[in-house]
Amino acid sequence: MPDEGAIRLGQAIREARNQRGWTQAELAAAAGTSVPTINRCENAKTATKPPIARALFDALGLDPRSLPVLLGYVTAEEMAAPVRVLDPITEQVVTLLIDPEVSPTLADEVLAFARFRQRESAPPDSSAER
Repeated sequence: MPDEGAIRLGQAIREARNQRGWTQAELAAAAGTSVPTINRCENAKTATKPPIARALFDALGLDPRSLPVLLGYVTAEEMAAPVRVLDPITEQVVTLLIDPEVSPTLADEVLAFARFRQRESAPPDSSAER
């Protein structure tokens, strides 16, 4: 039995194809795939591979960012949420910490310094004054 995400994806592809007035053969030609692939996608017979889904969405003029929502990986609200952007120095620290060539000792030192700087820049604790 196909999963709900595959069914939603297939319905979205079929609806967009029908709105354009295209046959499955016309969509297959526009997306560079085959009619059986279009049929399997629209009927949720198999999981649609990401490159094929992307090609179909491109051919149909659909927003590829809706794919994870249709497949149930995220909600529309999560997709619309702003992405947290780190300041450049924090970004450099993260890059340094995930670099497999950085020694664990250096990574620990960087983290210790970052924690120290965070404590130094934090506002004074008002509960300590009581």
